[in-house]
Amino acid sequence: MNHIIRDRLWYLMVLFSIFATIPQIIRFNFWGAVFAEKLSFFPLLAGLLLTLYYEKCHVFKTSLSRRIGIYLLIYAVVLFISLIHGLVIYPYYGDILNGPISQVDKIPVMQAFLQRFGFDVSETTLLSIWMFARPLKGLFVTTFWTFGCSYLIYYWYRKDSSRGLNIMRKGAVVGAIIICAYGVLDVWYLSGSHTAENILTVLNPIVHEIKSNGTWWPPLLWKGQLRSLFAEPSYFGIWCAFAMPWLWYTFATVKRTTAKVGVLSLAFVMTVFLFLTKARTANVLIIGEVVLLFAASVAYRAYLLKKALIIMLCIACAFGVAVVAGGFLPGSPVAMKQQKPAIVNNSSNVGKSLQESTKLAQKYVKNNVTSVVGDYKRSNGARYSVLEANIKIGMDHPLLGVGTSLRSAYIPNYFPQKAFSNGEVKMWLRNQREKGIMKSGIPSLGEYSSRFAETGFVGLGIFMVPPLFLLLKLLKRIKSDTTAFEEKLGYIFFAISFCGILASGMGDSLNITCCYWLLLGLGYAIIFGETEKKKL
Repeated sequence: MNHIIRDRLWYLMVLFSIFATIPQIIRFNFWGAVFAEKLSFFPLLAGLLLTLYYEKCHVFKTSLSRRIGIYLLIYAVVLFISLIHGLVIYPYYGDILNGPISQVDKIPVMQAFLQRFGFDVSETTLLSIWMFARPLKGLFVTTFWTFGCSYLIYYWYRKDSSRGLNIMRKGAVVGAIIICAYGVLDVWYLSGSHTAENILTVLNPIVHEIKSNGTWWPPLLWKGQLRSLFAEPSYFGIWCAFAMPWLWYTFATVKRTTAKVGVLSLAFVMTVFLFLTKARTANVLIIGEVVLLFAASVAYRAYLLKKALIIMLCIACAFGVAVVAGGFLPGSPVAMKQQKPAIVNNSSNVGKSLQESTKLAQKYVKNNVTSVVGDYKRSNGARYSVLEANIKIGMDHPLLGVGTSLRSAYIPNYFPQKAFSNGEVKMWLRNQREKGIMKSGIPSLGEYSSRFAETGFVGLGIFMVPPLFLLLKLLKRIKSDTTAFEEKLGYIFFAISFCGILASGMGDSLNITCCYWLLLGLGYAIIFGETEKKKL
């Protein structure tokens, strides 16, 4: 395959990761599964087809192909067995058959058809067969595109991982520029501009889905919180967890002063916007990545410490700007509630302004950082209730879980009592009653807890093998005396980005963006690149 075409497709896959929930009209739902709603799917599909065309059967012949094949076989078998086990023990067939007829309208038709040929099959049996076939396609297609995406990237850059890393860096930087440009519109809208509101009303349905699956989400406009190109503010934070370390890496490595100033300014604006999302996911992830950056800078003081201190100072300044802006923008909830006047820059009001800014900072931290551990703060009531239910389900079925896609029916019976007074939980339960178990679901709100509930310790453990193995190998590379320092630097920021994305899986799905799979593929190209080079 032509390397120029390969590199451009890889660049587009990274760049297009900012479009994580594209409108239904341009999705390839049958082919794409979880990737269908992501614009990155199109260069991924093009890359797969072109690679197969140019390389034919040789595309799967690498030093890892046998091991990856064995891993995927084990992974698929475990999910298959978990699903079979889940269907055998499933206690809700009667609830489905006695629920809204629209969710099982095909069952009587299938039963009548079989009876014509002398086959008397019960509704429960037909339902179980349908519930087996229904997720099977999804499991296959999802596994193909997720792990397949990673393997394709590994195949592309297994002999030149540094090139792949450099292109990923460029894609992340350009993506950040686009996000910041769109974020200006959001800030303008949050300031109370009707012009910005009209512009966003036209543009938002073009860049992402609006009110999918008959729900309120994603809304046309998001009040009080910045979200830029994304469906919701927390998605902004998840993408930033991927991209921000690449901005830091660029700042740490570029030589020209103008380039350093430019990328640092970009990182500053993006960080301001990140804090303006007021998303706890965004705040927790950026704090975690700053801690990792500080740890790395302590280990490599000679080169990294000074640059890391500049980056952390930049983040601190961005936080201050965001806090003040969030409190005093005319259209912000704080300003509307408290009716705070604009800060006047005169000596008589300096003390008052500082005091006001301190209060705003404290309030921001309380509402958007420390509130993550409060049972009844913001969305915690619903989120922690689902998390608790997932863990309880997994503990009751620790080996194989209750089966992929079968978790939602169990959730109401595992909710803590306090959950039933939560408005969001009430909405989920109402939808389940009105639409039926088969046509309504309860969000997973956590990759790892949901996998534990659905596939048990076995399924979750197998899923975690590739990322944990990658991190261990990366750490070994970073510590190795034989690794050039320039390479170590790239590996450090890669590891920070990967850890940020992995951490996002604690509260959301890893498939919200495709960044996890992009990083996983390039990461394996990095750690096994030397093996491939020796074959040349």
